[in-house]
Amino acid sequence: MSEREITLHIGLPKTATTTIQRHLFRNADYLRGLGVDYCPDLCPIGRFKNAATHYAIAVAYCMPHAMHAQPISVDLVRDRLSGSGRYLLSSEQFSPGNSRQINELAADLDLPEKRRVLVTVREEVDYVRSRWMQSVKMGRGFESLWEYYSQRHK
Repeated sequence: MSEREITLHIGLPKTATTTIQRHLFRNADYLRGLGVDYCPDLCPIGRFKNAATHYAIAVAYCMPHAMHAQPISVDLVRDRLSGSGRYLLSSEQFSPGNSRQINELAADLDLPEKRRVLVTVREEVDYVRSRWMQSVKMGRGFESLWEYYSQRHK
């Protein structure tokens, strides 16, 4: 294959993105055999040593002012994605990005023109219910789904 392709997987919160990414990371060799490179070596960049996602890359471009943002080696990432083939990068942290930030990422990293963006979404009611259940588990004290919804989402 002489062509380069890239797919950015943008998982919105509470859409099973972490589960998907863990499976992609664990099965990176299998995926590579199918012709898709998940680039697991680009996951543990910087202080994110145990990452199974491309968190540092996404934060550097889509959340550059976040407290946990840190510079990345653009040359390292660009070199890693320079060969021919199909690449897949995935992070929830791509989701706050706007078109300017994604275009800057594409230009800086010299991403191929052949690009796809895969966004995982969820029905609003399921998203709110999942967030409420998470807040209850964390002891935040919402007695009902309605109480949570009226205080957090209206």
